[in-house]
Amino acid sequence: MDHKGNLARVCRVCGTGFKPPKDRKPKPVTAFRETILYLFDGFDIIHDKEDTHPPFVCEKCRLTLIKAQAKLKDGKGATTMLSDKMADFHPHTEDTCTICNYRPTGRPIKKTPPGLRAPSTAVPPENGSTFDTLTDGEIIDEATRHGFAHLGSAGNGDLVFAKYQVKSVHVKIQQQVNVKQDRTWEVFVHDKPLPPSHPIYSSRSLPSVLTKDTKSKLFLELKESSICVGNLGYDELLKKKREGVENVVFKGVDGNVVAREETGPHTDDRTIRHVDCHLLLPSNKFSPRCPTCTAHGNTLRGALHRTRHKKDLDVSHSSRVSNKHLTKEQLIDKSKDLQREKRLQKTLASKAKDRVCDAVEKEGCNVNENQHVFLQSVLKAAKPKPGMQFEDGSAQQFLFQQQVKQSQQQDARTMRWHPMMIRWCLAIFYTSNAAYDIMRNSGFLQLPHRTTLQQYGKFTEPTPGFNPDILTKLGEVSNLINLPDWKKNVTLVWDEMKIKSGLVFCKSSGDLIGFTDLGEINNEMKDFERRCREQQHGTDEQPDLATHVLALMVRGIFTNLEFVFGYYPCLGFSSDQLYPAIWDGTAILEDMGFHVRAFVSDGASPNRRFVSCFCRIDSVT
Repeated sequence: MDHKGNLARVCRVCGTGFKPPKDRKPKPVTAFRETILYLFDGFDIIHDKEDTHPPFVCEKCRLTLIKAQAKLKDGKGATTMLSDKMADFHPHTEDTCTICNYRPTGRPIKKTPPGLRAPSTAVPPENGSTFDTLTDGEIIDEATRHGFAHLGSAGNGDLVFAKYQVKSVHVKIQQQVNVKQDRTWEVFVHDKPLPPSHPIYSSRSLPSVLTKDTKSKLFLELKESSICVGNLGYDELLKKKREGVENVVFKGVDGNVVAREETGPHTDDRTIRHVDCHLLLPSNKFSPRCPTCTAHGNTLRGALHRTRHKKDLDVSHSSRVSNKHLTKEQLIDKSKDLQREKRLQKTLASKAKDRVCDAVEKEGCNVNENQHVFLQSVLKAAKPKPGMQFEDGSAQQFLFQQQVKQSQQQDARTMRWHPMMIRWCLAIFYTSNAAYDIMRNSGFLQLPHRTTLQQYGKFTEPTPGFNPDILTKLGEVSNLINLPDWKKNVTLVWDEMKIKSGLVFCKSSGDLIGFTDLGEINNEMKDFERRCREQQHGTDEQPDLATHVLALMVRGIFTNLEFVFGYYPCLGFSSDQLYPAIWDGTAILEDMGFHVRAFVSDGASPNRRFVSCFCRIDSVT
């Protein structure tokens, strides 16, 4: 394949190689000219040369540019996770062209443990000499032929070779190779030794010991290799973090250093290099950065975005922005706002206390000391007077004991009524609920609230999720015990329904019913709080109600079974909330004896994201 054909497999934006899609042609970069102009500070691809620059973009960059293009059409600012600079390309040369000399890489070769390696078949040199067939002069000639200068010999006799970078009057050593007396070698980049785990040391194409036949492979590979440039174009971020230091240091959440500022490929450039940077890139690597620095670039782009938009951050007391993302001035403003809010809340609390005291003075009833002592003695002692004692085990004694027990409760909601009392109240309530309300509200008798009675009178308590009574009913309706195995195949269907404000979904009947009454005392308290807030804010407040109900239904494949066995009131389910709900329902059905063969839902975004966790979304219909 010629040079133009190779360019068609390289992305113009990020510079990485890609495989063209089988079902369509790659997207030309000219389709995103205006978007690239905006994102890359006026970079115009109209000046690209056909023999030098790739004409297409990869799939990842295509999707990113399409999103940015849509935001620009809507008049919104577009920010992406792409690099701040377009990939750089050079004219074609026969020997050093990185596009044409690309060699595909596969999975890294596993190293064989030392104990399992085959014994060496090399013949040791005679007379104690060390590789006398490869002289120092031959190594020097080979290194010089590939552009490495001989710097001399180290104190231990190692041969030292280096490749220089000359910019203006500045000279810098880019690569350094030390060839030891036993003809093993070591590589340095920017005065840093390559880590032992670097791929160049484990590559089978490079010899671990230089010989006459393999000496050229090492220097040829180093000549064609490139040096990782780190992350360039973050001068604004470095300026914000410098604070008087010469080189900025970036730390992780654990406090350890993860990256440092260094001199870039040009004298005036500043780059950010990860501490685990590979330093040396193989000759078949199109990207100018190693994988570690590329991944760290995502973190730097997020930090740069926060730095540029710090002035737009909300610094009020109710802000959810973490303090670590605020400047010193913004932290001071936030603390001042918190102090103002604290003073305001103290004032509001004082006014509310005064309003409560005024209401007690106007609407309260005063009792003298004797009346106070008398009422306390009646309520606490509760001893029947002579002549008013009831027979043991009589209904009158039982009713009196329940009234005494209820009067001693500090909170009426903590009262645990006797089952016999509940049965008697239920008999009156279902005969005439109006008559029961008159008896309860008259004050002569303390009786359970009608909500308490309804909990005993219903088939089951309509609780969100999965109710055991409903599941038992499901087994009875489906006649699960007598069903053959092939009729137990079912599908799990779910959907959200919009409910009217003030109504909830009852899964026992499948109807929408109204909210229950909170009781006389609670209603009065809520009305009093509402009136206080209206006096303070001058607005009417409405309670928060569920707007949707997620219903789960089991439907038979070979039977007419259709049964809603679970529900969740919500404000709208997200995909992460669907996960436990759906799989809990599946586990329950499987434990009962059903065989769930399929999930059925509409094409809403949360449902599609939920399904995409298990299979490709384009295969879902």
